[in-house]
Amino acid sequence: MYSIIPCQEKHGSVQENFSILDAPEASVTLQCAYGDRYTLVSDLLLNRRPWPYYSAPYSPLATTCQIRNIETNYITDASQQQIYYDTSEVTVHYTSKFQDLYAEELEPTAEYQQIDNNLFRWQNGTPLSENTEIGFLRRGFTLVKTFYDVLDPLPSQLMDYVGCVNSDLFINSMGFIFTPETLLYCPPHLSRTVRFDSTNAWQLTLRFVYKKPIPSNDPFPGWNTFWNPNTQLHERIVCKIQKFGSLVSTLGPYYQYPLVPFSPIFFGSI
Repeated sequence: MYSIIPCQEKHGSVQENFSILDAPEASVTLQCAYGDRYTLVSDLLLNRRPWPYYSAPYSPLATTCQIRNIETNYITDASQQQIYYDTSEVTVHYTSKFQDLYAEELEPTAEYQQIDNNLFRWQNGTPLSENTEIGFLRRGFTLVKTFYDVLDPLPSQLMDYVGCVNSDLFINSMGFIFTPETLLYCPPHLSRTVRFDSTNAWQLTLRFVYKKPIPSNDPFPGWNTFWNPNTQLHERIVCKIQKFGSLVSTLGPYYQYPLVPFSPIFFGSI
């Protein structure tokens, strides 16, 4: 089915183009009533009608139309200047060239992490001075995901999840494996394009910061662990739970960054 507007495929007008170097394309000429020509074009383009003969996951979509009126039957207006026809032909071109779903980038990072000087001495036993900095370089990267043509309504999690970490295992399109709590969701960049048909299409740029475990045998890699210079590992810390001002003895892990599932903000890309 081409459209909800009454039309008919012109015999012999279908063309399909395939190439290993480019996206599939197709074209067809549809015949419709002269008075329906603009309505047909609007339905094809604004509703992004797919090519009906191709059932791939990303079918070519209607992108451009040309209108030609059939000269068999027509009348002129009172001024004898304009001609009204009975039938029009709409040639529709379909392509999947511009159907970018999302893009991913990796931006390497390096952060200097300072350690308490009181935990160290010089080889001769002399304490370090306050001006002597001890630390190590924490490597990682920022995962940037950009989603194109996202339509309203946007999920509330785009704002609510800022400052949270992934609760589930995540494998991105590049094959990187991110275990739980290793991706920190940063404030996103949202931009909107309002089209002539009043469709609000968003471009969303989401940023996730990853910290590489140091050392590689660190048992608790992730944002909710803290560097323990005594063990030379990142470890969890616990806090006493206080309720209504009375201190109880129960100990619980301290989560500086809440755990949430990232699937609502990945728009089906996982």
